[in-house]
Amino acid sequence: MLDTNASKISDYQGLIFVGYSTLWYQKKVFRQAVLDSGLPVVCADFHLKDGSLTADCVINDFKQAVKKVINIFLKKGFDSIGYMGTYGLEANGKIHRDERFLYFRQIMKSLGKYDEKNIYLCPSNHTQLGYELGKEIIRKGRLPRAVFVENDTMAIGFLKALKEEKISVPGDVAIVGCNDDQVASFVTPGLSTVKLHNDLVGMMAAKTLMECLYTKREQGLKIIVPNQLILRESCPE
Repeated sequence: MLDTNASKISDYQGLIFVGYSTLWYQKKVFRQAVLDSGLPVVCADFHLKDGSLTADCVINDFKQAVKKVINIFLKKGFDSIGYMGTYGLEANGKIHRDERFLYFRQIMKSLGKYDEKNIYLCPSNHTQLGYELGKEIIRKGRLPRAVFVENDTMAIGFLKALKEEKISVPGDVAIVGCNDDQVASFVTPGLSTVKLHNDLVGMMAAKTLMECLYTKREQGLKIIVPNQLILRESCPE
């Protein structure tokens, strides 16, 4: 992790930021030191929304991930599709929605299939909250035919809630998560998911920074890393 002490910026040859962009904006002295340093910057897994700074970014293709999930649900003829995830990340007093949710809403609205009643959000994406939110959804009788879940840990909690209530997966509700966590293939039923290649995001961020240092390139680049839909028992082919 980069030491955010502004006085140490000159010790580096280049900078890689990992995480959500607005978090480091809170440190105004640090941000100004980055701008003043003129060092090359690469953002790993997020877009840098700062018109004052030219930076490379290496990002996961969340839009394509969401499209793949919605397409498989539509291909199977599911008449109602829901989304489970978080409210987003709070920074500087503002909630920043997760990109997966934003793309889900955009795509479903374009298809005329978006239904606010099928959106289930909670403060964080932990397994326990996925379980508790699942219990609440079941109690209210609001289960759609298929649900895309923001990440696998939350989806696993949701699966447990469904199993306890004897709701069949995928017979009654199909589930697809995101990330392809190691445990996804070991739960019952096996969790379908979108595999994100975060290792490749990190590798390309480092490679891009080295290239920028070598070539002295000034124009920023955006590199989009593809993903893979992995279908298991919770939503089979």
